[in-house]
Amino acid sequence: MNAVLVAAGAFLEPIAAMYLLVPLFKPTLQAIDFDLVHFGAVLTVNLSMAHLTPPVGVGLFLAAQLGGVPFARAARYGLPFVLCEIVVILLVTYVTPIANFLPSLVGPVR
Repeated sequence: MNAVLVAAGAFLEPIAAMYLLVPLFKPTLQAIDFDLVHFGAVLTVNLSMAHLTPPVGVGLFLAAQLGGVPFARAARYGLPFVLCEIVVILLVTYVTPIANFLPSLVGPVR
């Protein structure tokens, strides 16, 4: 699932990817009784990282433009952040309490 989310997010804007992928994944996730709040956290973290990765990388293009540096240089300096984001994706995906901590403070969803 993470690979599909990152691949789709690399080519699509995050909101467009959400509109496309949530209706595709939701029936399957409900069938396997996967927590949809957890899926929302995983989806958001994956798409935020994909927003910075080439080939589209709109966030990276914007950062390079604002910084006045070539895209290749910005991509090289952005690589450590992408590697950190991969660690965050793995933590949010496989350690469920990380993703559900703040929503659990609000209370049960009705």
